[in-house]
Amino acid sequence: MFYEFPIRLRLTLWYLSTICITFVVAAVAIFFGFRASVLSNADRELDLRLAGVQAFLQQAASAPPPVNLSHEFEQHAGVRLNGDPFQLLDANGQWIYRPPSMLPLELLGRPPARSGARSYSTIERNGIRYRILTATVSAGDSLCSVQLASNISPINRLLHRFLVIALATIPIILLFAGIGGYWLSGRAMRPVHEITKAASSISERNLSERLVVPAPKDELRQLSETLNEVLARLERAFGQVRQFTADASHELRTPVAMIRTTAEHILQRERSVPEYQQMVGQILVESERTTDIITNLLVLARADEGPGHGLHEPIDLREVIAEMAMQFRVVADRNHLRFDVSVGDEPLITTGNSHELENLFAILLDNATKYTPPGGAIGLQSGSDGTECWVAIRDSGIGISEEDLPYIFERFYRVDKARSSGDGVGLGLSIARSIADAHSGTITVSSVLGRGSTFCVRVPLRIA
Repeated sequence: MFYEFPIRLRLTLWYLSTICITFVVAAVAIFFGFRASVLSNADRELDLRLAGVQAFLQQAASAPPPVNLSHEFEQHAGVRLNGDPFQLLDANGQWIYRPPSMLPLELLGRPPARSGARSYSTIERNGIRYRILTATVSAGDSLCSVQLASNISPINRLLHRFLVIALATIPIILLFAGIGGYWLSGRAMRPVHEITKAASSISERNLSERLVVPAPKDELRQLSETLNEVLARLERAFGQVRQFTADASHELRTPVAMIRTTAEHILQRERSVPEYQQMVGQILVESERTTDIITNLLVLARADEGPGHGLHEPIDLREVIAEMAMQFRVVADRNHLRFDVSVGDEPLITTGNSHELENLFAILLDNATKYTPPGGAIGLQSGSDGTECWVAIRDSGIGISEEDLPYIFERFYRVDKARSSGDGVGLGLSIARSIADAHSGTITVSSVLGRGSTFCVRVPLRIA
C-alpha cells in the first residue's frame, strides 16, 4: 500500500519517520544521560558526606574517654556535618544516632558488614525521591553502619518536565518538518518531472532529439545520460528497421516488376511455343529470386527474435566440412578453380545445428567461388585451439577494400564496383553472422583488395 503512493509523498513520509525516530531517540538518550549524571552527582555528594562522618568518628574515637557518640552527633551534626540527614547503627544493631528527619524514610538498619563496604539505592517516600548510601565505617576498634540520604526530587521533576516538553513538541516538529520535507521533495522531484515531460514528447518521429543533461554530476545527470543513450540505441534500431524495410522493398520491387512486365508482355498477343517458354522461364527465374529473398528475410527475422535456432546437439565439424567440400568441389571444378581442403584428424566436437552450420559454410564457400576468377584457388581449413573450433575459408579473388570491410555483414550491403555485379542481394553474410551468433561463435574477415579474402568462423569446443 505504501509503495502505491507518489514518490514525493513517500519521500516526505520517510523524512518524517526519520525525523521522528531521531528526535525520540535523542530525547530519550538525553533524559537517561541527565538522569545518570544526576545520580552520579548525588552519589559523589553522598561520598563526601560519608567521608565527613568517617572523619568525625575517627576524631571522636581518638578523644579521651568517656565519649558518648550519640551525644556528640546530636551536638555537632548540624554544624560540622552540614545538617544533612543520616543515621548510625553499631555492631550490636543499636542506634547510635537517628535524627527525627530520618524516621519518615523508614530505612531498615543494616548491621555493619566489613570496613569500606558501601551500596547505593533510590527510594520514594510520600512523593519524594531519595538517594540512599549505606556503608560500613570504623569507629575506633568497632564497626558502624551509616545510612545517608539525599533528596533528588527537584532534579527528577526537572527531568520529567524536560521529557514531557520534548514529547509534546514532537507533533509541532513533525508538522513543520512535513511541510518542509514536502516542499524539498517537490524541488528534488522537479528535474525528474522535467525529464519525464521531455521524454514523453519524444516519439518515433523525433528520435533524434535528446534530453538536456544537467550540469551537476549527480544521479539526475546519470539518468539523463542513460536515457539519451537509450534514445540513441532506439534511433539506430528504428533506422535499421526503416533501412531494412526500404532495402527489402527495393530488392523485391525488381523481381516483382519483372514478373508483372513479362506476364503483361505475354498477354499482349499470341506467341509461339518457344517464345512462351522463354518468357515463362524468365518469370520462373524471377520467382525463384523472390523466393530466395523472402526466405532469407524470414531467416533473419527468426534470428532477431532471439539466440538459438532449432535443436542444438553435439556435432563433429569435420563431418559438416567434408559434406560441404564434396558439394563445392564440383562447383570449383566447373569454375576452373583449385580447391584445397585441409582437415585434421582431431575431432572438432561442438554443440549446434548441423543444417544451419552447413548453411553458414555454404554462404562463405559460395561467395568464395563467386568472386574468385577462373584459375584462382579456394582453401578450406579447420582446427582447434583447446577452447574453440575454427574453420577458415580463403580465396584468391577480388578482395574487399578497407572502407567496405566494417559493413559487409550489414543487411542488404553490397560492395560497390566489382561485387555489386553479383547475383546476391546482400543478405548472405548477415545470415552467416546470425548463425555464428546463435552458436555463441564469431565470424571475422581479413582481405586485401585484388588479392583475396579469408573468413574465419570460431565456435566453442564442446568439453565432454
